[in-house]
Amino acid sequence: MRAIERDYGLDYWFLYQLRYKRDRLKFLSVSVYERLKAAYQAECERQVRKLQDEIATTEKIAGADHRAVRAARTLVGPSMGKDP
Repeated sequence: MRAIERDYGLDYWFLYQLRYKRDRLKFLSVSVYERLKAAYQAECERQVRKLQDEIATTEKIAGADHRAVRAARTLVGPSMGKDP
């Protein structure tokens, strides 16, 4: 949660309440929601980039026709293409 605060500007205590004391959270402002949404989308994109790098590495080692490479490409989808 400290890293999220540092990277995306979301208050640590807000994140703490969101995770552990959700029943006490009465409302969520639009600006906080937008920052939370942007942080989530950025993290998803980061994870996809990491997966693409892993696929490229595995492809170099095992070959493009290896079942792990094919399965990962299926998971990521056709938008990934051949280059990470």
